[in-house]
Amino acid sequence: MAILVGIGWGLLQSRLSTFRMFRVARMLHADLVTARALALDTNREVRVRFVSADSALDPEDQQHGAWDVQVGNRGSGSTQWDTLPVDVDGVVDVSQGERSLEEGGADESPAISLAQWPSLEDDAVVFTPRGWLGNRAGDLVDGEVVLEVVNKRALADGRDERVRVTVVRSGLVGMQAVAP
Repeated sequence: MAILVGIGWGLLQSRLSTFRMFRVARMLHADLVTARALALDTNREVRVRFVSADSALDPEDQQHGAWDVQVGNRGSGSTQWDTLPVDVDGVVDVSQGERSLEEGGADESPAISLAQWPSLEDDAVVFTPRGWLGNRAGDLVDGEVVLEVVNKRALADGRDERVRVTVVRSGLVGMQAVAP
């Protein structure tokens, strides 16, 4: 019985980290879709600003990754950004718009990291009031912004499990598992 429990525990841990990876990828995807919809709705720029990422992807290191969903003060060339929800009557509340995978963060996800993005001006994905991607052409890799969520437990086991979240110039957001 103990052997079966041991085997089951190992399988559960592996499946749990895969589940967490997909949960984080869906959360990032949903925040990008929400940002685009909010830009269309408010007629202002909206961005998802990436605060931290895991540049080394060391399987022995803790999870890393954080981002904010923010609304700009203009339709183009915003100079001030307000993290969701939009502040009303001077009351500052950023609980909805902050995501943190870090240890102790609201969305803590053990062994799951946001990989370092190739190059994003201002470390953000910006949507225009028309729902289009407002980033400069240099931010695009093969016509899209590419972000990856990585399962570090799988890396420690010699497997490469990751989910790619993409945003194309038209503002459409996609998500797919990356085959090694």
